[in-house]
Amino acid sequence: MGRAAFHQLEGNKLVAGIVLTRAVVETSAALWYLRSRVDDAIKSNQIGDIDIYLVKLNVGIASAPPKLEARDFPRPVKIGKFLGEVEKVIEGFSDHYGVLSEFAHPNWAGTVSLYSKYHPENLTIEFGENIRSGDQTKGLGVNSLHAALKFFEVTYNNLTDSMPAFVELCQRHLTEQKEKFKEGGV
Repeated sequence: MGRAAFHQLEGNKLVAGIVLTRAVVETSAALWYLRSRVDDAIKSNQIGDIDIYLVKLNVGIASAPPKLEARDFPRPVKIGKFLGEVEKVIEGFSDHYGVLSEFAHPNWAGTVSLYSKYHPENLTIEFGENIRSGDQTKGLGVNSLHAALKFFEVTYNNLTDSMPAFVELCQRHLTEQKEKFKEGGV
């Protein structure tokens, strides 16, 4: 997505580039959320309900209501939870996501702002690609993409550093569960 966003921005397809950048921001926030859950498990020395989060992150689906009796896919973790988790550390993250979201919907930022220019002197509207505020919008897209990719990289590296301790915790938990099963406690 990052590469596709870059190519769209590079080709002055600004709305498409920003919408893809928004998707990169969402993915980065989801990774942050996962990293925070893994860190919480390590700090507490408890697996807790991290398996539920992992299942929701991997196979959650929002397009159809779940049918629990049929064991359908679980509901996903919503983007608001991801953003809220990041917002605890990076104030303004959700607001910036909101700015990018303006381009994903058919409202001023992604339509009138880029594709039309009003001429009050003769009461006409000129239409064209990036006819107004193109440079500002491109700057927003490029800077946001850069920040999102850097954010993803740092979060990924932090998660990678946490993996040995998390794997060890999971192995201990599995061993404990096996022992309880052998003793008839599970």
